[in-house]
Amino acid sequence: MAYLACVCGEMMKGIQISRHVLESGEYRRVEYPIASGLTTYVWKKAEGWMKTKSDAVYCEKCHSEIDIAPQEEVVIADVRIPGVHSKEFKSVNITTKLKELSEKEEANIYVHRMEAKEPVYGQLDQELPDELEHVLSNMGIAQLYSHQAETYNEVRKGNHVVLVTQTASGKTLSYNLPVLQGLIENSQAHALYLFPTKALADDQLDQLFRWNRGENSQQGDEWYERSINIAGQDISYGRFDGDTPLGSRRRLMESGRILFSNPDILHFTLLKSPEMKTYFSKLKYVVIDEMHLYRGAFGTHVSMVLRRLRSICAELGNSHIQFILCSATINKPEQLAASLTGLSSFSVIDNDGSHRQERSLIFWNPGFTKDTGLRKAPLTDALAIAENVLVQNQRVVRSIIFQGSRLQGKVADRYMKDVLRKKLKLKKEKVQGLRLTAFYNGMMAPEERKQVIAAIKESEVHIVLSTNALEVGIDLGELSFALIVGYPGSKAAFSQQIGRVGRNGEGVSVMIFEDEPLQQYYMNNPTHFLEKAPEVVRIDPENRLLLSLHLAYLQEDLGREINEQDVALFTKEKIDLPEKQEEPLERCSLRSVGGPQYTVISNKRNEVIVESVDEWIAHRDFHEGAIFWNTNSKAFRMDSINKKTNEVIAIPLSGEAEYYTQSVHMDTIQINDENQVLSVDEAAELVDGNLKIKRSVVSFLKNYFHSRVSEPVSLLYPLVSSFETEGVWLLLKNKTIEKVREVLTEGTEKHLDGAIRAAEHAILSVIPDTVICDARDISAFSSFAMSGFDNQPVIGFYGGESGGMGITQAVKEHLERIIRSAHLLVSNCSCKGGCPSCIQYPGKDNTGLSKKGAEALLLSLEISFQSIDKAVLVCR
Repeated sequence: MAYLACVCGEMMKGIQISRHVLESGEYRRVEYPIASGLTTYVWKKAEGWMKTKSDAVYCEKCHSEIDIAPQEEVVIADVRIPGVHSKEFKSVNITTKLKELSEKEEANIYVHRMEAKEPVYGQLDQELPDELEHVLSNMGIAQLYSHQAETYNEVRKGNHVVLVTQTASGKTLSYNLPVLQGLIENSQAHALYLFPTKALADDQLDQLFRWNRGENSQQGDEWYERSINIAGQDISYGRFDGDTPLGSRRRLMESGRILFSNPDILHFTLLKSPEMKTYFSKLKYVVIDEMHLYRGAFGTHVSMVLRRLRSICAELGNSHIQFILCSATINKPEQLAASLTGLSSFSVIDNDGSHRQERSLIFWNPGFTKDTGLRKAPLTDALAIAENVLVQNQRVVRSIIFQGSRLQGKVADRYMKDVLRKKLKLKKEKVQGLRLTAFYNGMMAPEERKQVIAAIKESEVHIVLSTNALEVGIDLGELSFALIVGYPGSKAAFSQQIGRVGRNGEGVSVMIFEDEPLQQYYMNNPTHFLEKAPEVVRIDPENRLLLSLHLAYLQEDLGREINEQDVALFTKEKIDLPEKQEEPLERCSLRSVGGPQYTVISNKRNEVIVESVDEWIAHRDFHEGAIFWNTNSKAFRMDSINKKTNEVIAIPLSGEAEYYTQSVHMDTIQINDENQVLSVDEAAELVDGNLKIKRSVVSFLKNYFHSRVSEPVSLLYPLVSSFETEGVWLLLKNKTIEKVREVLTEGTEKHLDGAIRAAEHAILSVIPDTVICDARDISAFSSFAMSGFDNQPVIGFYGGESGGMGITQAVKEHLERIIRSAHLLVSNCSCKGGCPSCIQYPGKDNTGLSKKGAEALLLSLEISFQSIDKAVLVCR
């Protein structure tokens, strides 16, 4: 045994250099710790003297090559799969291959080149302290981008700020610089950083450590607790969320200067904690990242949590908190910032001065299958792209693949791993677990998240599949290729997803379109998508249902009965004060409008598989017979739901599942009350109000792998949940119905119903073109004669299981634009009688639809809406 002995006398440790995975080189430390065998550590990018060395182990002291014994070679062998480094990635090669593949697969593509953008730098109104100048210099930053400089200047003036720039533009530096200077100048000042996801908080924790200038004492788990030494001060900071151990929590509350957290833990724990009073009394800065994700019920809840935070701070004599909010590009960001915080004056900074390298964007529309004549599933072409484009000379292009749901992501990961393994000629056991590909989603346990992120950064995984959980600003390292399977629902989300790649080299992004109306419209009109205005993000900060909840929580937070002065921070309207509570309140989830939370556990050892899901998701995804995979691809079949204990019992499967499942549900709708009725010329009445929804999961489909066969299975006992939500609906008048009847061959009730349903599908399809929302946020209904609506012809929209708060109001305010887009969608489609690209909607009843009738109805509404005073639509 050589024990890593060097000719210079050093032994027991060395630096291993490898170009097996990345041609630019990586290194890791290898050593014999005391009383341990040979140990290897994490791979990192080669630096300094290492860049000129070939694959071997070298002495860290004299840089001589160390002779390795055969037993040592086995332990330190680099068995990872080779990848393509971002500096080696050439976008022209990829786009050429994609064009060739599109011809082979008979897909239509549109190629858009995003020009390189030179940086624009800004000037600071004051000189930085020398210590901060040195830190920036060590990071390789000689000048600040214009938006970074302006953010610094506005924060230093004491202003509230909204920063709106593209992804990878240096937002983190924009707020870290002025916040750190403020904390250095005032040793009593504290900061609170709020992130919508745990993964983003984890990443930002690492980003702040780049500011460290000296040695610090580390007393806890560095996953949760860190410290940086800057300007002679130790600034302790850490991640405070539901996973943080009690010891770390206590130390962070006692001595932390910056807490990295999320609105949920602020709501559940921090606001009512007596140990946080000192922290809140000294709170100076609140940073809210990815502001555009706070929409609907979640955003509405968060707006009230932030008002509770301001109330508590004011109670402690602290009324001078500064808010810094960051967002992707949205419509009127200052309006959303005001709704979230309850503050009215924000400096909006949207002069993005960051550098951007040239990138390529490809819209990809799958061709049609020869046997059915239907458009191919996006996953089919995604796998073809992986096989033919993402492997170059047996090296894998480092990529991220976005899927619309956890289920789609897990199914895609299974297929993707198999396709790439065969292309690379690897045995199955070589890619099992976190090797080659991995799936990431927001419901994973902490240890699973750690493992996946570490595997990506250490190049064990080259292709990560994810839902939108990784679209926000998490640095996953050197990614060059993004594959978006299906439109992600908004231009803001799309921009975030393509921004994951090309950060340190060239980048290519491909969006594969589904056979769904809005997506096909964008495919046929790509410039409309690329040039369209940002979407609206809306919340309802004065929602009565949630106000009553949060005022009761505030009373508990403050430890006293609240008064009208306290309420004034939330609403100017008269509202009943909460009653005094004898027992602690059970706090609601911020991710839904209420209802119980369920835990998914294995029937063996009571192992927790999923920690917390709301009732609707439990019904939809964890019903009896549903299949679920964890991160390590272990499959479980759901056995039962216990509504008394709020537990879902899962049975682990011994072999591989042969199918995946999709639930089928139906809604029953009833009017609770009407808030406003507005006449739309002689075409319709526009009504908004509150609806009661009874939602039933009645069956599910078994979708078999490697087959188009789906087997329907009825649930013995349907799973029923009820919720109240906002709604807006159009009661169609005789004049409109007659216009529709004129174009129909037969004007029977059945044919009129088909026209109305077709129009509903088209309108529902284009709502995301104007308002940021997804399937959880908005639902629709229509009928020629609907019993809950006095048997009148109706088209309506309501908040989905997330409550839709503010979103249905935004739909109402922008209904003219939405109807115009729907009419354009239907009239521009080249089909004769209606197809999945115009009036057919996934998951809806698409039988008996009338394209001609829908077009006539939409045109009549479009003309009529032009006569409405738009100010009236904003009234409530």
